[in-house]
Amino acid sequence: MTDAANTPRLIVDKASQPEPVEPAWADDVARIRADHEDRAGQPAQGEAPRRHFPVVRMVLQLALAVVILVAAKAGMDWLVETKPEGFKRPARERVYTVQMTEVQPADHQPVFVVYGNSVAGDTVDLRTLVSGEIVTVHPQLQAGEVVKAGEVLVEVDRFEYEGALTEAEANLQEAEAQLAEINAKIAYEQQALERTREQAVLAERDLERSRDLLNRGSGTQKGVDDRQMAVFERDQSVEQRQSNLTIEKTRADQQRATIRRLQWKTAQARRDLENTRLLAPFDAVVTAASAGLGRNLSANDVVVSLYRSDSLDVRFVVTDAQYGRLLSDPRGVIGRTVEVTWGIGGEPAVFSGTIDRVGAELKSERGGVDLFATIDLESSETDIRPGAFVEIAVPDKVDRATVRLPETAVDNGNRF
Repeated sequence: MTDAANTPRLIVDKASQPEPVEPAWADDVARIRADHEDRAGQPAQGEAPRRHFPVVRMVLQLALAVVILVAAKAGMDWLVETKPEGFKRPARERVYTVQMTEVQPADHQPVFVVYGNSVAGDTVDLRTLVSGEIVTVHPQLQAGEVVKAGEVLVEVDRFEYEGALTEAEANLQEAEAQLAEINAKIAYEQQALERTREQAVLAERDLERSRDLLNRGSGTQKGVDDRQMAVFERDQSVEQRQSNLTIEKTRADQQRATIRRLQWKTAQARRDLENTRLLAPFDAVVTAASAGLGRNLSANDVVVSLYRSDSLDVRFVVTDAQYGRLLSDPRGVIGRTVEVTWGIGGEPAVFSGTIDRVGAELKSERGGVDLFATIDLESSETDIRPGAFVEIAVPDKVDRATVRLPETAVDNGNRF
């Protein structure tokens, strides 16, 4: 193995090395780079950024766009100026046709139109006043059907109530018979009292005669005492008869009170028997019915709801200003005639009506005053029902000495 210290080392002297020889084209590259630095204004050494090229490009594009727009505008102006003239119609004077009328002051009554709905004028819920099983129902007891006044709508089983009436009448007859018996006793006691008083008078006379005989010496003291005792007995009999008569009269008063109570019981039983039949109170239209054969009714159960067929109202709202104008009119509000129109099909039904009352409350959410008008159902052949949406024409206040013009003749400044 060879020792490293004895290994010979190679030492190179840089100064003794010959310098590299540049190629012939190196001068040309240096000259081109210098020329480029002079044009761009930037040093050629390193990788310096070229920032001026995008700005120059943007300026050139903007200038080109402006040139194009100016050229287009100039071309369009030239085309417009060189456009050939077409045929022009000669101007003609326009003539307007107007309708003229002679204006004369007079009294005018405008009419304003509002909207509302029809309501039933008189409604009622019929209730049974007695309980029991339904045995009869009116054949037309259905919603929308018409019933006549006095017709039997519902009938409850009468057996129990007929028995109650029979018992009440029997009790009344018995009480009346007892009163007759008491009256007979009173008459007997009165007659007996009269006879007892007569006997007492006779006993008094007999006592006086005995005393006269004793004073004249013809009688005895025993006879006087016996007659005195007879007078006492007759007076006691009179008092007894008077007491019996008073007792009988008191019994008669009690019996009369009993009779009055039984008479009320009899009337109540008779009324309950009549209430087993529920009758229509007037000519009406049925709105609801809950009666059926075999149903067991309790007292105060609602059986049928009706409204009067010949009484129908219309309810509508007028503004505060309209209501104020109606109040300021000498005719007032109540009794004012209105025209009610129900728009159905091609031919609306027209009714006449009369305002008969004002709503009970003024509700702020409605923004006005409720008015009710009664509809004259005979003024039209059409049958109207509650809930119909109607139009109401209400005559306004009469304006004295005014001129009536069409609305189109007046501008926004109230000039015509």
